[in-house]
Amino acid sequence: MSYTGDGVAQTQAFAHARKQLGTNAKIAQLEGFTTRIPTDGDVHVSVFAQAPVDNLDTSIRAGARGPTSVDDSVARERISHFDHIRSADERIPERVVHARGAGAHGSFTLHTSLAEYTTAKVLTEVGQTTPVFTRFSTVLGSSGAAETAREVRGFAVKFYTGQGNWQVSLTRPATVVRKPRILTLPSAQGHRRQQHPATTDFRLRKQVFFVQDGVKFVDLIHAGKPAPQVHLPQAQTAHDNFWDFMSLVPESVFMSLFSLSDYTIPRSYRMIKGFGVNTFVLVNADGKRTFVKYHWKPHLGTHGLVWDEALKLGGQDPDYLRRDLADAIEAGAHPKWEFGVQLISEEQELDFDFDILDCTKWVPEDLVPIKWVGTMTLDRNPTNYFAETEQVAFCTSNMVPGMDSSNDPMLQWRNFSYFDTQISRLGGVNFNALPINRSICPFISTIRDGQHQPRIMAGPNYYPNRYETPNTATAHGKGQNYAHDEAAVAAATKVNGDHLTFAPYKVEGVRGRLRPSRFDNHYSQAQLFWNSLDPVEQQHIIDAAIFELGRCDDHGVQERNIMRWNEVDHDLALAVAAAFDIEVPAPTIQNHGKKTDGENSFSLMSPNNPSSAVGRRIAVFALDGFDSLQVSGMVAAITALGSIPNVIGSRKGPCYPRGTKKGDTAAKGVINSNFTLESARSTLFDALFIPDGDENFVKELSQGRGIHWIREAFAHFKTIGAVGASIPILAHKALPGITDYKADLAASYSSKNGMVLAENLASDEASTWEKIKGAKDLTGFGAEFIDALSKHRHWHRKQTDQVAY
Repeated sequence: MSYTGDGVAQTQAFAHARKQLGTNAKIAQLEGFTTRIPTDGDVHVSVFAQAPVDNLDTSIRAGARGPTSVDDSVARERISHFDHIRSADERIPERVVHARGAGAHGSFTLHTSLAEYTTAKVLTEVGQTTPVFTRFSTVLGSSGAAETAREVRGFAVKFYTGQGNWQVSLTRPATVVRKPRILTLPSAQGHRRQQHPATTDFRLRKQVFFVQDGVKFVDLIHAGKPAPQVHLPQAQTAHDNFWDFMSLVPESVFMSLFSLSDYTIPRSYRMIKGFGVNTFVLVNADGKRTFVKYHWKPHLGTHGLVWDEALKLGGQDPDYLRRDLADAIEAGAHPKWEFGVQLISEEQELDFDFDILDCTKWVPEDLVPIKWVGTMTLDRNPTNYFAETEQVAFCTSNMVPGMDSSNDPMLQWRNFSYFDTQISRLGGVNFNALPINRSICPFISTIRDGQHQPRIMAGPNYYPNRYETPNTATAHGKGQNYAHDEAAVAAATKVNGDHLTFAPYKVEGVRGRLRPSRFDNHYSQAQLFWNSLDPVEQQHIIDAAIFELGRCDDHGVQERNIMRWNEVDHDLALAVAAAFDIEVPAPTIQNHGKKTDGENSFSLMSPNNPSSAVGRRIAVFALDGFDSLQVSGMVAAITALGSIPNVIGSRKGPCYPRGTKKGDTAAKGVINSNFTLESARSTLFDALFIPDGDENFVKELSQGRGIHWIREAFAHFKTIGAVGASIPILAHKALPGITDYKADLAASYSSKNGMVLAENLASDEASTWEKIKGAKDLTGFGAEFIDALSKHRHWHRKQTDQVAY
């Protein structure tokens, strides 16, 4: 039977073979607990009532663009059931999504106030420094899955503010915290007691999402996760179920291209963007509401791996991204992000050809520019992975004064689901009492008891009470706090800067399963995304699509996805279809030809996407017989730059330079290695530096493993710097016939598409290596190598297809 996850085919095959198969009492017993679809039934029922359902695509809401109705029992039961099945682990249940995570502490500093738009002090008090904890993650893989699988990733941030918990995003990742601000609350005795800051959670991830309504999230994850028959495949979308779902849900077409792009195989968590995805609301002191989209932009730029590299790293180092983040922080290469907002007034809400409440859409910077307001720096690794990174919990419903949710239907179900999920995963309603989730201020509340309640609460457990504590923004015990008309509502909800208040807005419409007509605009932004990419990036998407659909066995799945992409770009569809011998008709929707760029551009090859040599990992070859001045000089320069040099030696231990006897560990120039050619591969590094050396150095470099390092780095478009005797090995053994990158013998060095070669380094330049203390001391060849390193990858390098690696 098929192991592709096709449950219907398996049921049919089982029904056909059942009479021919042997059985025993245990098999018969198990079969009694098995429900096979469609043999044992074909009608979809609700979770608890077990009644036939009418719709699993759209939840009930008040008006096409109004709030989602929680009395929709079909959607509520499906989401609640999904939340509470978070499977039990030996310690706590593993997250169903975002199980594989990496966390770090840091700080957020606001440099531009948003006081015009919000009363939230975390976004208005310039200069405040907030401690932060951030969690990055994959989505589909289990906690032990390889991190370099093609995944959309998660990025979440928790702010501990003086005004309470705030969370805003679309994944299971990070946290950001702000400097404590002292507040006061009256005690039962009438004295003033200090109150410390509470926490604010801020969740982010991809630019857009797969589906428009939270009721479909359950099926999205079921389609992407391993098929239930044999639990295959792990941590990847290259299978029939996922692409079957995508081909049948037209709103996912933009996300399908995004998931095939270089965004989903990131070079580093330090180099990924963060996006709020959903539309949120800011509220100012006058009660005016402004829609907002959130963005994080890495200072190092956003960069991806080569697909072949990602595949190999899955076996060579399954913890590659987690290790990269931890090593960089430990080495002092602290990653930074700029925090930005796109602000849309209520008057502008309907000005676009898409709906800002549709989370499958992006707001182009051409229409709404990003305002950058703060900087986040991650500078400390967790003390205990389980206690911090694993137990951290996020709830998008957490708000601080000056913030609110929009009527984005995905966001409204997330507001329910996130809290609901943590109750099961972390053992009850008191998960916020765990150290990583606990606010800095003491809880003053009438909430009591529950599983794992660590607090001994003294004082009133009801409100109002004769002790007049705890208090809200309104007078204690002075009647019911509600209004009877719109004017009274506006007065009753007048914004109070220190308390949660929700600015009123009108809601009207027919209750039903509705979506606004502009939610149907599925292809325009997918075309914009495709058109805005560099041809190299477009080819990467084509190659990824061929790989993903090539792992699918259902011809219909392949064909439907190609036809979907045909409505985005005809040439894209033709290129993918050629790998499957599928005919592609003329599209019914023509590509509009528009492009977009901006400070947070679609294209990773845009000049607006920064690229830096800072924070890179460089392999410095120090095989026995190496030139010690060149190696020590380059190590010093790389370290001072804020990057990470790793020495590749003949053994794990001392590396002996030219003219030094083995065993003389005290000799000048001896350096300890981090790896050997066998214990690592070029895939772990951003660049190779191969110095000059004697005959022993040349002999070892010329062997198969050394040749493979060079070929692989070349084919992965990485910077390669080589000096002296190492260059003939590149030219005649590692890269024979690659004529475009020969060293210029008439010059001290040459540089072309990341190949920086110096076969005849001038003696005066060679002598400067001994004086190098940092990158600023590099000149000539060394400076050119660092400049090439800053380019990330040299995507326009020629003849890479002629190299076997």
